[in-house]
Formats: sequence, C-alpha cells, structure tokens
Amino acid sequence: TPPPPTTPETPPPPPVEPKPAISAEVIAALNASLDDERKAEAVYVAIIDKFGPIAPFANIVQAERQHQAMVEELFRVRGLEIPENTWVGRGFAADTVAENCSIGAVAEEENIAMYDRLFPILGAQDGDILTVFIALQAASRDQHLPAFLRCAG
Repeated sequence: TPPPPTTPETPPPPPVEPKPAISAEVIAALNASLDDERKAEAVYVAIIDKFGPIAPFANIVQAERQHQAMVEELFRVRGLEIPENTWVGRGFAADTVAENCSIGAVAEEENIAMYDRLFPILGAQDGDILTVFIALQAASRDQHLPAFLRCAG
C-alpha cells in the first residue's frame, strides 16, 4: 500500500517588526497637533452654526476633519490611544463674519508656528509624522490663511 499523503506544514508567520519606541515628546507633539485641529473645527462649526455654511468656513471645516483623521491614523499606527475630543461644542463665534475671518487668520498663523515648534522634536524614525505635519502646515499656510485674509478684507 502507498504511504498516506502528507499534509504540508503551515509556514510560520513572518516576524513582526518591532515598532520603534516613541518618546513622550513625540506623543506630546501628536497630542498638540490633534488638539489644535480639533479646536479649529469646533470654532468653525460654531461660526457655521451662527452664520450658515458660508465660505471659507464651510470648506475649511471639512479640511480640519481630514487633518484630524490623518493625525488619528498616526496614533493608530503606533498603537496609541486616541485622546478624547474635548472641543466638541466648545467653539465660539464673533459677531461679524469679518471678525471671524480675522480670528481664523490668527488661528492659522498660530497653527503654522506650532508646527515650526514641533518639527525639531521629531527624529529619523518619525518620518511619517513629519510628512503629515508638513502637509498640515502647508494647508494652513497655503490655503486656509490666504482664504481667511481675503475674507477679513
């Protein structure tokens, strides 16, 4: 009688690449970025609630949500818990659209400066974070700030 057929062995799983350790400073940078993007969304939502879906707030609020998703993905990739959004319902709106546009311009200038402070914290193993932070800063500098400055007159 022929020998029974052999079943192929299941290959072992590939080795898991260890995630590089993430410093407390980089975690703080991720938190600062996410918090700032959430704050912007809360303010722009409050303005839309007061004045309706006006430009540039209606477009920029969507961008802020996309920015948050990008930063949240950085948390996920590193196995970090995504902090609770403490800005929901805490936005504010000034009395006029022009005032709100001026507030938006200042907020975007502060966002740009924040990323300038965060860049030096990142190390060689944080290339994905740096890429996201550069993209978020560029959106603030090249799109949001000019839109608010035009709106403010």
